Amino acid sequence: KQDGYARFGGLIQNSRGVEDEDCLISEAAKEIGSEVIFRLPRSPTVQQCESKDSTVVSGAPDSDMAGLYRKLSKVLLDRSDDISGGMKIDDYSGCDGCN
Repeated sequence: KQDGYARFGGLIQNSRGVEDEDCLISEAAKEIGSEVIFRLPRSPTVQQCESKDSTVVSGAPDSDMAGLYRKLSKVLLDRSDDISGGMKIDDYSGCDGCN
């Protein structure tokens, strides 16, 4: 549906650490005519921060996972440039840890 609000642009793999996971997800994406745009590894940092009612970027800002979430946010923003009618954020410096 093209209503100017959102568009499906690919899969984000939130890894569980199962055997051949990357291959399985890539094949699933191919079957639906899409692609994997980002892969997040399984990390105990996520559960540790969740148990403290915190995001990874706030609770473990210097962690590898926080860096990956920042990278994912940039990938999504870069991919959103060509969405007709979508919101384009010129400055996201106020975002929690996005700088």
